[in-house]
Amino acid sequence: PTPTSTPMLPTLSILLRLDHVAIIKIISYQVKWAEKATRLSHHQMLWLFAILSRLDRPCHPETSSSLRQLLRRLARERAKLTEPSDPALPPLNILITIVTRFFGLPQDEY
Repeated sequence: PTPTSTPMLPTLSILLRLDHVAIIKIISYQVKWAEKATRLSHHQMLWLFAILSRLDRPCHPETSSSLRQLLRRLARERAKLTEPSDPALPPLNILITIVTRFFGLPQDEY
Protein backbone atom coordinates (compact mmCIF):
# COMPACT_ATOMS: atom_id res chain seq x y z
CA PRO A 1 0.00 0.00 0.00
CA THR A 2 1.01 3.58 -0.53
CA PRO A 3 1.60 5.81 2.52
CA THR A 4 -1.80 7.47 2.06
CA SER A 5 -3.81 4.29 1.55
CA THR A 6 -5.43 2.18 4.21
CA PRO A 7 -3.95 -1.32 4.56
CA MET A 8 -6.21 -4.14 3.40
CA LEU A 9 -7.78 -6.04 6.26
CA PRO A 10 -8.08 -9.83 6.22
CA THR A 11 -11.76 -10.10 5.37
CA LEU A 12 -13.65 -13.37 5.30
CA SER A 13 -14.17 -13.10 1.54
CA ILE A 14 -10.40 -12.82 1.01
CA LEU A 15 -9.60 -15.67 3.38
CA LEU A 16 -12.12 -18.03 1.83
CA ARG A 17 -10.60 -17.55 -1.61
CA LEU A 18 -7.17 -18.70 -0.45
CA ASP A 19 -6.22 -22.33 -0.92
CA HIS A 20 -3.81 -24.24 1.31
CA VAL A 21 -0.78 -23.43 -0.85
CA ALA A 22 -1.57 -19.69 -0.72
CA ILE A 23 -2.03 -19.85 3.06
CA ILE A 24 1.40 -21.44 3.50
CA LYS A 25 3.02 -18.84 1.22
CA ILE A 26 1.37 -15.98 3.09
CA ILE A 27 2.53 -17.38 6.43
CA SER A 28 6.07 -17.54 5.09
CA TYR A 29 5.84 -13.94 3.81
CA GLN A 30 4.30 -12.69 7.05
CA VAL A 31 7.08 -14.30 9.11
CA LYS A 32 9.74 -12.71 6.89
CA TRP A 33 8.04 -9.31 7.19
CA ALA A 34 7.72 -9.72 10.96
CA GLU A 35 11.45 -10.45 11.19
CA LYS A 36 12.28 -7.25 9.33
CA ALA A 37 9.88 -5.02 11.27
CA THR A 38 11.10 -3.11 14.29
CA ARG A 39 7.66 -3.54 15.85
CA LEU A 40 4.68 -5.61 14.76
CA SER A 41 1.73 -3.48 13.81
CA HIS A 42 -1.84 -4.22 14.80
CA HIS A 43 -2.53 -4.76 11.11
CA GLN A 44 0.22 -7.42 10.87
CA MET A 45 -1.15 -9.19 13.94
CA LEU A 46 -4.65 -9.22 12.43
CA TRP A 47 -3.30 -10.88 9.30
CA LEU A 48 -1.30 -13.40 11.33
CA PHE A 49 -4.38 -14.35 13.33
CA ALA A 50 -6.51 -14.67 10.20
CA ILE A 51 -3.98 -16.75 8.29
CA LEU A 52 -3.30 -19.02 11.26
CA SER A 53 -7.04 -19.63 11.51
CA ARG A 54 -6.96 -21.07 7.98
CA LEU A 55 -3.86 -23.23 8.39
CA ASP A 56 -4.51 -26.97 8.49
CA ARG A 57 -2.94 -29.40 10.92
CA PRO A 58 -0.68 -31.26 10.91
CA CYS A 59 1.81 -28.83 9.45
CA HIS A 60 4.45 -29.65 6.91
CA PRO A 61 7.97 -29.46 8.46
CA GLU A 62 8.76 -26.23 6.55
CA THR A 63 5.57 -24.62 7.84
CA SER A 64 6.39 -25.79 11.38
CA SER A 65 9.78 -24.14 10.99
CA SER A 66 8.08 -20.88 9.96
CA LEU A 67 5.79 -21.15 12.99
CA ARG A 68 8.79 -21.65 15.31
CA GLN A 69 10.41 -18.57 13.77
CA LEU A 70 7.15 -16.66 14.24
CA LEU A 71 6.90 -17.81 17.85
CA ARG A 72 10.41 -16.53 18.59
CA ARG A 73 9.56 -13.19 16.94
CA LEU A 74 6.33 -12.86 18.93
CA ALA A 75 8.17 -13.65 22.15
CA ARG A 76 10.80 -10.98 21.39
CA GLU A 77 8.05 -8.48 20.66
CA ARG A 78 6.29 -9.31 23.93
CA ALA A 79 9.55 -9.02 25.87
CA LYS A 80 9.95 -5.42 24.63
CA LEU A 81 6.69 -4.34 26.25
CA THR A 82 7.17 -2.38 29.46
CA GLU A 83 3.58 -1.96 30.63
CA PRO A 84 1.01 -4.69 31.32
CA SER A 85 -1.61 -2.33 29.91
CA ASP A 86 0.13 -2.09 26.52
CA PRO A 87 -2.55 -2.63 23.83
CA ALA A 88 -0.17 -4.94 21.93
CA LEU A 89 -0.03 -7.46 24.78
CA PRO A 90 -3.41 -9.21 24.29
CA PRO A 91 -2.98 -9.88 20.54
CA LEU A 92 0.60 -11.07 21.10
CA ASN A 93 -0.57 -13.44 23.84
CA ILE A 94 -3.35 -14.77 21.60
CA LEU A 95 -0.96 -15.42 18.71
CA ILE A 96 1.56 -17.12 21.02
CA THR A 97 -1.21 -19.29 22.45
CA ILE A 98 -2.43 -20.29 18.99
CA VAL A 99 1.05 -21.26 17.84
CA THR A 100 1.92 -23.18 21.01
CA ARG A 101 -1.38 -24.85 21.87
CA PHE A 102 -3.18 -25.30 18.56
CA PHE A 103 -0.12 -26.12 16.46
CA GLY A 104 1.66 -27.90 19.31
CA LEU A 105 4.94 -26.02 19.41
CA PRO A 106 6.58 -26.25 22.83
CA GLN A 107 6.54 -23.02 24.79
CA ASP A 108 10.13 -23.54 25.92
CA GLU A 109 11.30 -23.17 22.30
CA TYR A 110 11.15 -19.42 22.52
